[in-house]
Amino acid sequence: MIEPYFKPWVGKDYGRNSQFGVALMILGESHYVEPQTVDSPQLTVEMIGQISRGEWPKRFHTIIYRLFPRRTGSSETVNGDFKSFWDSLLFYNYVQQSVGLGPRIPPGDKLWLESKEPFFTVLSRFKPDCILILGARLWKALSDLKCIEGTSGRTCKVPLNSGRKIISAVITHPSSSRFKYDTETEVASRLLTDAKSEIGNGGLGKLN
Repeated sequence: MIEPYFKPWVGKDYGRNSQFGVALMILGESHYVEPQTVDSPQLTVEMIGQISRGEWPKRFHTIIYRLFPRRTGSSETVNGDFKSFWDSLLFYNYVQQSVGLGPRIPPGDKLWLESKEPFFTVLSRFKPDCILILGARLWKALSDLKCIEGTSGRTCKVPLNSGRKIISAVITHPSSSRFKYDTETEVASRLLTDAKSEIGNGGLGKLN
Protein backbone atom coordinates (compact mmCIF):
# COMPACT_ATOMS: atom_id res chain seq x y z
CA MET A 1 0.00 0.00 0.00
CA ILE A 2 1.12 3.54 -0.71
CA GLU A 3 0.79 5.86 2.27
CA PRO A 4 -0.84 9.28 1.85
CA TYR A 5 1.43 12.30 2.16
CA PHE A 6 -1.26 14.34 3.92
CA LYS A 7 -2.45 12.38 6.95
CA PRO A 8 -6.25 12.42 7.32
CA TRP A 9 -8.03 14.15 10.15
CA VAL A 10 -9.59 11.38 12.24
CA GLY A 11 -11.84 12.79 14.95
CA LYS A 12 -11.56 11.23 18.38
CA ASP A 13 -15.21 10.09 18.18
CA TYR A 14 -15.09 8.90 14.56
CA GLY A 15 -17.03 5.68 14.02
CA ARG A 16 -20.45 4.22 14.60
CA ASN A 17 -20.64 5.67 18.12
CA SER A 18 -20.28 9.20 16.74
CA GLN A 19 -23.12 11.71 16.63
CA PHE A 20 -23.85 10.50 13.08
CA GLY A 21 -24.29 6.85 14.05
CA VAL A 22 -21.99 5.85 11.18
CA ALA A 23 -18.32 6.18 10.30
CA LEU A 24 -18.56 9.27 8.09
CA MET A 25 -15.75 10.35 5.77
CA ILE A 26 -15.81 13.75 4.10
CA LEU A 27 -13.66 13.77 0.98
CA GLY A 28 -12.27 17.07 -0.25
CA GLU A 29 -10.29 17.64 -3.43
CA SER A 30 -6.97 19.26 -2.55
CA HIS A 31 -4.99 21.71 -0.47
CA TYR A 32 -3.67 25.00 -1.78
CA VAL A 33 -0.97 27.13 -0.25
CA GLU A 34 -2.14 29.81 2.20
CA PRO A 35 -0.20 32.19 4.47
CA GLN A 36 -1.44 30.27 7.54
CA THR A 37 -0.34 26.85 6.32
CA VAL A 38 2.88 24.86 6.06
CA ASP A 39 2.97 22.13 3.42
CA SER A 40 3.67 19.15 5.66
CA PRO A 41 2.17 15.68 6.22
CA GLN A 42 0.24 17.08 9.21
CA LEU A 43 -1.37 19.90 7.22
CA THR A 44 -4.89 18.41 7.14
CA VAL A 45 -4.75 17.39 10.80
CA GLU A 46 -3.48 20.78 11.94
CA MET A 47 -5.90 22.72 9.74
CA ILE A 48 -9.04 20.87 10.87
CA GLY A 49 -7.82 20.97 14.46
CA GLN A 50 -7.51 24.75 14.33
CA ILE A 51 -10.85 25.11 12.60
CA SER A 52 -12.64 22.85 15.09
CA ARG A 53 -11.29 24.90 18.01
CA GLY A 54 -12.35 28.20 16.44
CA GLU A 55 -8.77 29.35 15.90
CA TRP A 56 -9.12 29.69 12.13
CA PRO A 57 -12.71 30.43 11.00
CA LYS A 58 -13.32 29.45 7.38
CA ARG A 59 -16.64 29.76 5.57
CA PHE A 60 -16.01 26.55 3.62
CA HIS A 61 -15.92 24.41 6.75
CA THR A 62 -18.84 26.20 8.39
CA ILE A 63 -20.94 25.34 5.32
CA ILE A 64 -20.02 21.68 5.70
CA TYR A 65 -21.01 21.83 9.37
CA ARG A 66 -24.39 23.31 8.52
CA LEU A 67 -25.19 20.46 6.11
CA PHE A 68 -26.00 18.21 9.05
CA PRO A 69 -28.95 19.63 11.06
CA ARG A 70 -28.43 18.10 14.46
CA ARG A 71 -27.66 21.13 16.65
CA THR A 72 -29.80 22.00 19.65
CA GLY A 73 -29.32 25.77 19.45
CA SER A 74 -29.75 28.33 16.69
CA SER A 75 -26.22 29.74 16.74
CA GLU A 76 -23.98 28.96 13.77
CA THR A 77 -20.86 30.31 15.45
CA VAL A 78 -17.93 28.13 16.36
CA ASN A 79 -18.77 26.52 19.70
CA GLY A 80 -18.56 23.21 21.54
CA ASP A 81 -21.00 21.64 19.13
CA PHE A 82 -18.88 22.69 16.18
CA LYS A 83 -15.90 20.95 17.73
CA SER A 84 -17.89 17.79 18.44
CA PHE A 85 -18.97 17.77 14.78
CA TRP A 86 -15.37 17.60 13.53
CA ASP A 87 -14.45 15.16 16.30
CA SER A 88 -17.10 12.79 14.88
CA LEU A 89 -15.77 12.37 11.35
CA LEU A 90 -12.80 11.67 9.11
CA PHE A 91 -11.71 14.40 6.69
CA TYR A 92 -9.30 13.67 3.85
CA ASN A 93 -8.22 15.58 0.76
CA TYR A 94 -7.85 13.25 -2.20
CA VAL A 95 -4.95 14.98 -4.01
CA GLN A 96 -1.69 14.41 -2.19
CA GLN A 97 0.14 17.59 -3.15
CA SER A 98 -0.78 21.25 -2.76
CA VAL A 99 -1.96 22.44 -6.14
CA GLY A 100 -1.09 26.13 -6.14
CA LEU A 101 -1.21 29.51 -4.46
CA GLY A 102 -4.98 29.88 -4.32
CA PRO A 103 -8.34 28.10 -4.67
CA ARG A 104 -9.99 27.00 -7.94
CA ILE A 105 -6.73 25.64 -9.40
CA PRO A 106 -7.43 22.19 -10.86
CA PRO A 107 -4.99 19.36 -10.17
CA GLY A 108 -3.19 17.93 -13.20
CA ASP A 109 -3.84 14.42 -14.51
CA LYS A 110 -0.64 13.11 -12.92
CA LEU A 111 -1.70 14.26 -9.46
CA TRP A 112 -5.14 12.66 -9.80
CA LEU A 113 -3.60 9.33 -10.79
CA GLU A 114 -0.81 9.32 -8.19
CA SER A 115 -3.34 10.00 -5.42
CA LYS A 116 -5.48 6.96 -6.19
CA GLU A 117 -3.55 4.34 -4.22
CA PRO A 118 -3.10 6.50 -1.08
CA PHE A 119 -6.87 7.08 -1.15
CA PHE A 120 -7.56 3.36 -1.03
CA THR A 121 -4.95 2.95 1.70
CA VAL A 122 -6.96 5.37 3.84
CA LEU A 123 -10.23 3.58 3.05
CA SER A 124 -8.79 0.18 3.97
CA ARG A 125 -7.31 1.47 7.21
CA PHE A 126 -10.20 3.56 8.56
CA LYS A 127 -13.16 1.71 7.00
CA PRO A 128 -15.73 4.49 6.57
CA ASP A 129 -19.37 3.45 6.24
CA CYS A 130 -20.08 6.31 3.85
CA ILE A 131 -18.29 9.09 1.99
CA LEU A 132 -19.53 12.61 1.26
CA ILE A 133 -17.69 13.83 -1.86
CA LEU A 134 -17.20 17.59 -2.18
CA GLY A 135 -17.69 18.82 -5.71
CA ALA A 136 -18.40 17.66 -9.24
CA ARG A 137 -14.76 17.92 -10.39
CA LEU A 138 -13.65 15.43 -7.75
CA TRP A 139 -16.66 13.21 -8.54
CA LYS A 140 -15.72 13.17 -12.24
CA ALA A 141 -12.07 12.42 -11.50
CA LEU A 142 -13.03 9.50 -9.26
CA SER A 143 -15.27 8.19 -12.03
CA ASP A 144 -12.56 8.58 -14.70
CA LEU A 145 -10.09 6.72 -12.46
CA LYS A 146 -12.66 3.96 -11.85
CA CYS A 147 -12.66 4.63 -8.12
CA ILE A 148 -16.46 4.60 -8.11
CA GLU A 149 -19.18 2.50 -9.69
CA GLY A 150 -22.95 2.23 -9.86
CA THR A 151 -23.47 5.97 -10.26
CA SER A 152 -27.12 6.93 -9.94
CA GLY A 153 -27.97 10.61 -9.66
CA ARG A 154 -25.89 11.93 -6.76
CA THR A 155 -24.92 8.52 -5.35
CA CYS A 156 -22.41 5.78 -6.13
CA LYS A 157 -20.29 3.17 -4.37
CA VAL A 158 -16.54 2.90 -3.89
CA PRO A 159 -15.48 -0.75 -4.37
CA LEU A 160 -12.65 -2.16 -2.26
CA ASN A 161 -10.49 -5.18 -3.02
CA SER A 162 -12.12 -6.94 -0.07
CA GLY A 163 -15.42 -6.89 -1.94
CA ARG A 164 -16.89 -4.28 0.39
CA LYS A 165 -18.53 -1.29 -1.28
CA ILE A 166 -18.76 2.09 0.45
CA ILE A 167 -21.92 4.07 -0.23
CA SER A 168 -21.06 7.60 -1.35
CA ALA A 169 -22.74 10.79 -2.49
CA VAL A 170 -21.63 14.04 -4.06
CA ILE A 171 -22.69 17.57 -3.20
CA THR A 172 -22.10 20.79 -5.09
CA HIS A 173 -18.79 22.23 -3.95
CA PRO A 174 -19.38 24.46 -0.90
CA SER A 175 -17.54 27.39 -2.53
CA SER A 176 -19.68 27.24 -5.70
CA SER A 177 -22.30 29.89 -6.46
CA ARG A 178 -24.61 26.99 -7.37
CA PHE A 179 -24.53 25.59 -3.84
CA LYS A 180 -28.05 25.45 -2.34
CA TYR A 181 -28.48 24.39 1.27
CA ASP A 182 -31.87 22.76 0.77
CA THR A 183 -30.61 20.47 -1.99
CA GLU A 184 -27.23 19.63 -0.47
CA THR A 185 -28.59 19.06 3.05
CA GLU A 186 -31.02 16.53 1.59
CA VAL A 187 -28.14 14.70 -0.14
CA ALA A 188 -26.10 14.58 3.09
CA SER A 189 -29.08 13.42 5.15
CA ARG A 190 -29.95 10.68 2.66
CA LEU A 191 -26.35 9.47 2.66
CA LEU A 192 -26.43 8.92 6.44
CA THR A 193 -29.84 7.24 6.24
CA ASP A 194 -28.72 4.88 3.47
CA ALA A 195 -25.51 3.99 5.34
CA LYS A 196 -27.46 3.18 8.51
CA SER A 197 -29.82 1.06 6.46
CA GLU A 198 -26.93 -0.91 4.96
CA ILE A 199 -25.43 -1.44 8.41
CA GLY A 200 -28.78 -2.71 9.63
CA ASN A 201 -29.00 -5.10 6.70
CA GLY A 202 -25.46 -6.33 7.26
CA GLY A 203 -24.23 -4.88 3.98
CA LEU A 204 -21.34 -2.91 5.48
CA GLY A 205 -20.18 -5.47 7.99
CA LYS A 206 -18.04 -4.71 11.01
CA LEU A 207 -15.56 -1.88 11.27
CA ASN A 208 -12.80 -4.05 12.71
